[in-house]
Amino acid sequence: MRLFKWTQVLRDHPYLKKLDALKAELGGFFPSTDFDTTEKLNPHNWILFLCADNQPNSIYILNEIAELIRYYNYLGKPESYHIKNKEGAIDYSHLQEWLFEIQVHYLLSGIGLFPEIEQTYLSEQGIIKPMDILLTLGEKSYNVETTKYYDRFKEELLAFGTQIIAHIQTTAIKRKLTLDEIFSGYFAFKERNEQVLRKNKSVFTQGVKSFIHAYRSVKETTIFLPAKKVTDQFEFHIEPAFSNNYENGYEKNLDSFAGYIKFQLRADLYLNRTIANVKASVKESITDRNKRLLAKIKDKINQHKTCPHSLLIVIAIEQVFTSHEKNRASAIDSNDVDLEAIHKLIYGKAIILLLFKTLKIDGITYHKMILGDLREHQPLITALQNIDPIIYYEKRDFKN
Repeated sequence: MRLFKWTQVLRDHPYLKKLDALKAELGGFFPSTDFDTTEKLNPHNWILFLCADNQPNSIYILNEIAELIRYYNYLGKPESYHIKNKEGAIDYSHLQEWLFEIQVHYLLSGIGLFPEIEQTYLSEQGIIKPMDILLTLGEKSYNVETTKYYDRFKEELLAFGTQIIAHIQTTAIKRKLTLDEIFSGYFAFKERNEQVLRKNKSVFTQGVKSFIHAYRSVKETTIFLPAKKVTDQFEFHIEPAFSNNYENGYEKNLDSFAGYIKFQLRADLYLNRTIANVKASVKESITDRNKRLLAKIKDKINQHKTCPHSLLIVIAIEQVFTSHEKNRASAIDSNDVDLEAIHKLIYGKAIILLLFKTLKIDGITYHKMILGDLREHQPLITALQNIDPIIYYEKRDFKN
């Protein structure tokens, strides 16, 4: 990052100003053993992949993490956020969710509000329910519910695509595939069901193995290639790459599927190497995306329908791509949000703060959207409009 800073003449760039301090902040919080490549590494440790990416855009996320860790330490209540267990081990599988709750606390305090944690309320059924954050503004109090809106099927499909690329490349090298053995095909799913996708990933690896075996166990000059696998849930097909169906043929058969991955191993004779191509595609409409967003909001309203405080729901909608499989795919674009439908759903029940974050090669962008009854909640809505979602290391002085 220092080299990038110097070559790009970015001396005063806020994300690059304090690299040594940022490194010390992260190194002082995360156990060094989690980043020791001589040991067995936690597959959920996506921060390791950020550090190893060697891409300038990774520094944006690392800045955000370091600043939130610094704020977490400043709050002095580590037991409120279950980032570490009693032995000091990090819960990487849920770290993004915990950091988002800290982020909302950070943003609210940054506009002069005083969010409280470890607060509860007694429901009408006599059940004690915890709140992520309690916020008091004037005579009104708010139960601040933090959550993230994911498209888990799309994200699982993208992760599978990453795994397929790695497997194809590894197979080509280890098995020393010949020109006759290069292949293409597709894996298509009939419904948006991430569980089905996750449980059937081995079908691909077994299919590749069977395809190669067909060529290497030829009897009487006949090659018996594996047949197309068709079930009620998915369709898998692998064939010789010289069919040339990867470019133009497969899509004709895949329009009716909820999502698919098409793959190809091709040979570049000029460079004398093989190249893996993979494309993932999800069939969905703007209406479908809004239905899932409305269902998410409705679920949070029902969760706290007997709460004595007004409800503020803060929802993160992110698009973050790194070399780790757990990437965030934008569940809906800000321009596609059905504002009228949300207003009808939340009227008299909640305020919504949508925080959009997009990490691309050329940087990170943030966008916020506030929805609610201005007459009923004007002081809070006015305050929320002052939120600056951009977070970088040592942006704020917590002592004042």
